[in-house]
Amino acid sequence: MRNLYDDFLKEKKAEIEKHIGRPIVLEVIGLPVTDPIAVIRQVICNEFNINWSDVEGTCRVTHMALARQFYCYFTQFFLGHGVAELGRAIKKDHTTAIHAIRKIQKLLSINDDIALRHYNNLVSKFSEFNFKDNTGN
Repeated sequence: MRNLYDDFLKEKKAEIEKHIGRPIVLEVIGLPVTDPIAVIRQVICNEFNINWSDVEGTCRVTHMALARQFYCYFTQFFLGHGVAELGRAIKKDHTTAIHAIRKIQKLLSINDDIALRHYNNLVSKFSEFNFKDNTGN
């Protein structure tokens, strides 16, 4: 299962790099925030106009669930975190993280208007930060 995600993430990484015109890096450089997870959390919360406690909560309202799903998707994409770690971060089971990543992949693959709008907004916001993966790519 990890190989399917790796292939999908590599494809999306190339797409984002093309969109922002530079490589994605893990570290946030030139900013007072030294924790990339905090950056991802803040960007997600700002996009959906919610607090982190809403993301960790049990509410199934669409925009909160979508925020939770995008958090899992982008955290795995940028940081390569495993599903168990993602699940713990949102106070859910690892299967919730698996579902979240698959849900975003599916919504993007069928060109869902709402998901694409949030995805494009998030990519644009993440482009303000200098992210890089572990290989320097």
